[in-house]
Amino acid sequence: MEKWSHEIGQKVFRFVKKVKQESVYCYSGYIGNSTYQVSARGDEQFVVDINDKTCGCSKWQLIGIPCVHGMAALLSTNHNPMDFIHLRYKKESFLRAYTPVIYGINEPKIWTK
Repeated sequence: MEKWSHEIGQKVFRFVKKVKQESVYCYSGYIGNSTYQVSARGDEQFVVDINDKTCGCSKWQLIGIPCVHGMAALLSTNHNPMDFIHLRYKKESFLRAYTPVIYGINEPKIWTK
């Protein structure tokens, strides 16, 4: 984890990069407050709320990473998408989870009763 070149893991970083590339095919229109109407390929339209980190397609809520529609809204407002990725994917969370040492125990035969 010390080798991470970003604040998120490499697989997640590649996924975010792919979503960014796909988001250029979406049009984001401001509705109000933090809400956007995003038109995707074809006639698909989704409501995105960047403050709540939600999208009508539900992918953002499910995986904790902005979906294509959410990414389009974020990029149209010059937000940094990394700020909208769930904490569970960030380096600090991995370090907190894997830093404590788990000590081994002797086999049950030699346990005191």
